[in-house]
Amino acid sequence: MNTQPITISAQTYRRFLLGKQGLYPGRRWQGKAGAAAAIRAVEAVQIDPLNITARNHDLTLHSRVLDYEIAHLDELAHQDRSVFDFGNLLFYYPIEDLPYFRPVMRWWVEHSHYREIGLQYADLIEQVRGEVRQHGAVGNRHFAGTARVESYRASKDTGLALRYLWLSGELITHSRTRFERNFAFSANVIPPEYQWTATDAQTLDRFTRKALSFAGIAPRTLWSRNIYALYERRHPQFESAIKGLIEGGDVVSVRIEGRKDVRYMLAADVPHLETLANGAIPAAWTPLETTTEQEVVFMPPLDIVTGRKRAFDVFGFDYLWEVYKPAHQRRWGYYCLPILYGDRLVGRFDPKMERKTRTLVINGFWLEDDFTPDADFAAALGRGLARFARFNGAASVDTGMIAPQMLQAQVKPFLT
Repeated sequence: MNTQPITISAQTYRRFLLGKQGLYPGRRWQGKAGAAAAIRAVEAVQIDPLNITARNHDLTLHSRVLDYEIAHLDELAHQDRSVFDFGNLLFYYPIEDLPYFRPVMRWWVEHSHYREIGLQYADLIEQVRGEVRQHGAVGNRHFAGTARVESYRASKDTGLALRYLWLSGELITHSRTRFERNFAFSANVIPPEYQWTATDAQTLDRFTRKALSFAGIAPRTLWSRNIYALYERRHPQFESAIKGLIEGGDVVSVRIEGRKDVRYMLAADVPHLETLANGAIPAAWTPLETTTEQEVVFMPPLDIVTGRKRAFDVFGFDYLWEVYKPAHQRRWGYYCLPILYGDRLVGRFDPKMERKTRTLVINGFWLEDDFTPDADFAAALGRGLARFARFNGAASVDTGMIAPQMLQAQVKPFLT
C-alpha cells in the first residue's frame, strides 16, 4: 500500500474544496430536486436564524443551485421529508442520515445533562406528549409554560420539554411558522424506510467518513472536530475509526506544496483531484449555466469552505464573521460576505435587504489589495449582484458603496 502523501498545488487544493462543495466551476444543480441533491452532496447545511438578506442555509443553497427558491428547502424538509434538522449546532441533513443519528439521540437522553431534565420534568414531558397527540403538531408558542428556566435553548419549562423530546428523536420538526419550529411525532411523519436505528459501529463508520467528506481535504484536527460536531461529544473510538480508514486505504494523505502538515481525503475523491491537477474539470462538475469566472458568488457566512477562519487557510483571505462583534470593533460590517471569483476570494461586501422599499443596500464594498478589477470582473460582479437581488426579492440595488467609481459604473447596466 502506498503511504506517501499525494502532493498538490495550492490552486488544486482550492479548486477541489470548492468543487467538492458544489461551488466550482459553477452551479451544477437546479431547482428543488437540485437542492435535495446538493444537500446530499455537501453533507450538511448549517441553519442560522439571522435574516439580513437571506438566512445562511438559503444563501448556501443559492450559491450552489440554479433557480433555488427559499420555498424549496421548506418543502424538502417538511413535505417531501428528504432532509431533516438536528443538533445542538443546528444543520439540515439528508434524510438518509436519520437512522445513524438515532444513537446520538439516545445518548442525549441517557447520558447528557438532559437525562436529569427528563427525570426532573417527567410529568411535564408527558403533558407535552399529550398536546402533540391531540393537535398533531405544536410549537413553543402553543404553551404558556408553568415556570421560567435558566437555559440557553429555552426560556420556559415547556420549551425545555419540547427540546428534550426533539433531541431524543421522539419528536421531529414538522413545519415552521415565521421560522419557529412546530414538532410532531417522528413515527407519524418520517417515511418507513428511515424508521430503523443504526448500530453504534455503523454510526461511527458513517460519521467518520461523512466528517471528512464535509471538509473535503482536512488536517486531522478538523476531521476530528467534524466528527465531534456530529456526535455532539468526544467519542472514545474516534481515533481508532480514523486510523482504520487510513490503514484500510479508504482515506489517503495529502500534502499541499509549500506546507509541511499532512492532510486527509477520501480515496474515492482522488480521481477528481487528479483531473483538477491536470488542468481539467471533472465531468460531473460541469456547470449548468455560468461559471464563477463569468458570475461571482457571494459566500454564506457559515460556509464550510470559508467560515471559521478556513478562508485564510484555503485562500489566504482574512475573514471573520463580525455579526456578534460590537459595531465599533468591526472592520468590515455586520453581515459581510466574501466574493468568490473563479477560484479566488477577491473581496467582500456588506449587504442588507431593506424589505419595505425592496432595495438591496450595499453598506460596504472592499476588494483585496492585490486584486485589480477589469471589465471581465465587472461583468461577473454585475451578473452575481443581479442574481442575488432577484433571489432576495429586490426591485433595486443601491450600489453607491462600490468602488472604484469605474467599477460601479460598469456594474450598473446589469442591474437595470
